[in-house]
Amino acid sequence: MASIVVFFHQTHTFLPRGLLAVEFFFILSGYLLAMSLNKIKGEDFTFISQGLFLKRKIASFYPELIIASLLGCFGHLYIIAILNSDWLGFGSSCIKNILQNLLLLRMTGIVGMTAPCTPAWYLSSMLIAFIILLPFLLKCRNPLLRLAVSLWLYGLVIHHMGGLEKQSFGDWVFFTYGGNLRAIAGILLGTVAYDTVRLCAAFKLSSIQRFGLSLLQLALLIAFCSICFLHAKAFDGLAVCLHFFIIIICFSRQSLFCPLLNHSLLHSCCCILGKFSLPLYLGHFYALFVFTKLDERYDLNAIWYFAMACILGLLVALGACFIRRWILRPATTKTA
Repeated sequence: MASIVVFFHQTHTFLPRGLLAVEFFFILSGYLLAMSLNKIKGEDFTFISQGLFLKRKIASFYPELIIASLLGCFGHLYIIAILNSDWLGFGSSCIKNILQNLLLLRMTGIVGMTAPCTPAWYLSSMLIAFIILLPFLLKCRNPLLRLAVSLWLYGLVIHHMGGLEKQSFGDWVFFTYGGNLRAIAGILLGTVAYDTVRLCAAFKLSSIQRFGLSLLQLALLIAFCSICFLHAKAFDGLAVCLHFFIIIICFSRQSLFCPLLNHSLLHSCCCILGKFSLPLYLGHFYALFVFTKLDERYDLNAIWYFAMACILGLLVALGACFIRRWILRPATTKTA
């Protein structure tokens, strides 16, 4: 899904609806949120506990955001050097944008849309959605009500805003409103997916049924990838539904692919790739800047672009690892 987003930003004509892959991560975040809340009793989850929960969530991605934002400044510096633009204006703009990014203000509507790490809007929207939804989820244990609210919000965005993407990023108020509604709807849908998986855990499927479920899983993935190649926005709602059922099948552990993923070597590879998805997502925009300039001179193909995106994603991952190991770890040890 992260790779689909990377290629979507490289050329909208290649994957015109590749932005729909972002919805997968919103729904997955909702699933993991519900998993965490299921371990906590509602009466024990006080306002202070909610703050600590959000703090841990921010800490899980903040080192990557720091490195990606710094890389964004260097990327903008590269463009300014080529264009011979105003250095003083660049300095003030860079400071303003990096503060906006690190304070997670991208989707608050307080400031505009410009920032040195453009994909960080996802993290800002996810945090806003968590702040809004945590009190609601602690009170509302009815999955049908959460499903109804989620579908209503998705319907509002898709049918009244012309799809899951605002065409002009310059209209940042409209983009902020739609993006936050997408995050809230997706996370709510993810909590319903979690309840559905728990409900399905009681069913024991035969080998033939598990084989059929595995074929269905492949068919859903192929259907979603096919939608990404279409120019029509009419299938946005269907793509959301496909994400919902894909996550349910994956976490139900009834598919024949689950035993394969339990193999130690394959499991380790999946864990590494899973941790790399966020650095790749945050860092690929700078690869896009560099690729665009080089492509004008050398006529490069998309493979070169993806290689650049992986290299910059690796820089984000290594920088975040350095922060956790050498900066955060001593403080944690001292506190302990």
